[in-house]
Amino acid sequence: MMNDKFPSMPSDEDVNSDGYVFKDVFEVFNYIKSKGWDIGWYAAPHFEVMTLYDNHVVASPTPFQPLYRGQSSYYERCLPSLYRRKWSDSQKLERLVQIEDFKTILNDNPEIKDEIEGGLAVNYIGLAQHYGIETNVIDLTNSFGVAAFFATSDYDSLTQTYRPVMEIVRKGVIYFMPTGIFNFGPNQDNQVWPIGMEADISAPGMNMTPFDTMIDLLS
Repeated sequence: MMNDKFPSMPSDEDVNSDGYVFKDVFEVFNYIKSKGWDIGWYAAPHFEVMTLYDNHVVASPTPFQPLYRGQSSYYERCLPSLYRRKWSDSQKLERLVQIEDFKTILNDNPEIKDEIEGGLAVNYIGLAQHYGIETNVIDLTNSFGVAAFFATSDYDSLTQTYRPVMEIVRKGVIYFMPTGIFNFGPNQDNQVWPIGMEADISAPGMNMTPFDTMIDLLS
């Protein structure tokens, strides 16, 4: 629940000051609660049907606000995976084929078929992100615990496992968005597209990252 008296968002200078550097994720959690936010460590798995831009109907995880993003390192620019490297023409084509193959696999899944027949839109790009395909979306979550996990863990692509960050000199980051999905709309450049109940599906030969009930910010 949002506190109307929550202060304005801090500037870049404020964020990099000691006032926003905490000993651990528990201090971050307590700081947010001290500002009047009635939040829990995890968000209960509850969904509400809502209509997005272009009349897309989705089952969105609740609560809608606030939203978080956890990262094990700080970057001056927080970019989707698609924009973190340069792409050759052949690599661009390969990625498009990869996305289409991914859609084909998902469309054979009984749960996806049920969602489509029920009139719900499927967030293919958001799901592809969770299966390791580079996309133009950034994952957000409505669960503080999920953000805390990603702020304190590194992913090992060789073993496909997450490991706790053991370096004491590196700072993890938790982004806090108090207005949640209501900060974005059909008249703005960025769009929020929830990953709904389809986040729980499994596809042959594919592994999804943990804590996958997310919300994606298209950019």
